[in-house]
Amino acid sequence: MKVKSLMLSAAAAACLTLLPGEAEASNVDVYIDNEQLQPAVPARIEQGTTLVPMRAVFQALDADVYWNQQTKEIASVRGDRDILLTLGRDTAIVNGERVTLRRAPFLDAYTTMVPLRFVSEALGDRVTWNQQEKTVRVTKNIQNPEPEPPEVRPITGSLVEFDRFELQNIDTVYMIGGRSYVPVEPLVSFIDSDVPPVLSGNELRWNDKSYPLVEEDGTKLIAASDFASAVEGTVRWTASEKKLSFSTGITVYQTTSLDKSDYRIPVPTNVEGSSLTGERRLLTSNSPESIYERDAADGTVLWHDGVSGLTGIQEHRVYGHHHNRTDSMMRFAVTIENTSAHPLEVYDAKRISSRSARNWPLYDIGLELAGRTMNDTMQSISKIRVEPGETKQIVRFTARGGEMLGYMNDFSVMALNRQRPVDYTIRTTAATGDTELTELKGSPVKHDGSHARGSWAQSDLSVTLPDYYAGDENVSYSLSNRNTDHFYVSSTSYDPMNAHINPGHFGAEYHVTVPLANDTEDTKTVGVYLSPRGGSYAGAVNMDGQTYLTPPLAPVTESVLLKEIDVEPGTDEFTFDLMHTSGSNLPIAVSLRTMPENDEDE
Repeated sequence: MKVKSLMLSAAAAACLTLLPGEAEASNVDVYIDNEQLQPAVPARIEQGTTLVPMRAVFQALDADVYWNQQTKEIASVRGDRDILLTLGRDTAIVNGERVTLRRAPFLDAYTTMVPLRFVSEALGDRVTWNQQEKTVRVTKNIQNPEPEPPEVRPITGSLVEFDRFELQNIDTVYMIGGRSYVPVEPLVSFIDSDVPPVLSGNELRWNDKSYPLVEEDGTKLIAASDFASAVEGTVRWTASEKKLSFSTGITVYQTTSLDKSDYRIPVPTNVEGSSLTGERRLLTSNSPESIYERDAADGTVLWHDGVSGLTGIQEHRVYGHHHNRTDSMMRFAVTIENTSAHPLEVYDAKRISSRSARNWPLYDIGLELAGRTMNDTMQSISKIRVEPGETKQIVRFTARGGEMLGYMNDFSVMALNRQRPVDYTIRTTAATGDTELTELKGSPVKHDGSHARGSWAQSDLSVTLPDYYAGDENVSYSLSNRNTDHFYVSSTSYDPMNAHINPGHFGAEYHVTVPLANDTEDTKTVGVYLSPRGGSYAGAVNMDGQTYLTPPLAPVTESVLLKEIDVEPGTDEFTFDLMHTSGSNLPIAVSLRTMPENDEDE
């Protein structure tokens, strides 16, 4: 593979802006290959620096230019040279090397102005100043020698993240000429976009732009900075952790945040009539939450679930939340062992994970998992065939020393021959040593007595609240209250002797129906609120075909308004689905309120 690279000369770095004899705050004529540059906003000299409009000069220099509105970054590429400028910042990056500017790019009305000499010489062009004519002449490609191919240095064992989500299929980052490169195909497959990116030859094409690819040992790579530009994001390489992090500033794809309200709901009563529903099994692996070296060194089974005599299809959900209390990288996996004499298949598998190094499970982990689960944007996984006696890994995750890890894994298991039933065991496992995670079997480690652990037959709950008549007094009902809807108990779990209760319904979805009635002749507006009662809380809500995230809420004093519903005379109904985040404190109250006629909070 051949990748070109440019290191900005010391002379160019030192004289990035000052042209001999330039006057202050005056217009100047600019010629590029003897053709005058005539932008809508004229070029001018300020404080010894010739400034030109960004798009006009890069287009005249035959360089591609990309603008990132979120980060205010200007990226330009021509051939083997690339420049990264930031609005208002007096440093730039040229082919991976940081240099200092005497004048930072700035916004003049609606036009971004950049220093001419810097961008021209950074692209390898020659710049001359004619004092008598007060003109600047740029001659393209005068001195742009073919450099030696840079060293390709693969860094194995790397971690690549996208908005804090680990990309499972990338474990090597390539350093080429001072720039970070990553395999492009796993990145493309991870992106959930209405306009999907297209790989075509040695290019990635997306949103009417193209980005060059290089090849190393048969793997096509993209510069991390190019991919960050493509997603209108940023990228950061942390060498000490071997971690490459892409960020778009979006916490959770395809979700909308709800705003806090200071409406204080009435004291709630426990909800009545809740029930388990659906056929998907739930495995909750949250105890012990903290995992220490004594258990992780040789590996341990965290929890398990067993199914016998399956002749058709069984859906599963695995929810995990653990804290790596060691100083080493800890590996986690969800595995499946076929204990029968007939083959089975794992298919329709999806996964999502997130970590927190600052011990903010509710924000860093909980909102990510709940939001991506509820809006069905988890990452898909290839199907797996498991022969009799085999144990295979469905998914794997990692957490560095001190990090918390949360994950969700949905999948279905199918007997390949319905006339031949299959038996299997699902396990969550962890290790810091070299033990194969698929080899870890037997009884699970002892639970910690306070966090949830168990396997239950159904992963969903459903409830219909009592009829609410518009105009009645405000009412509230407590969900996940550890009393009237406490179904996830040890006695109903697989392996009840080692299970522990899940009163917070972590990993489950709660389907809520709100019957509404209006026996007046006028339209009434009813507000539906959520408010925590036991401590800090956050959750993901599906309603009207959209997914919403609550902000972290303080108990009693804070709430969120889910929706205001105009109830015509007669009856109506409002439904929503709710998932509590990791780290939330339960119960959560649903409150119904007839809104004041003036639409103002009381």
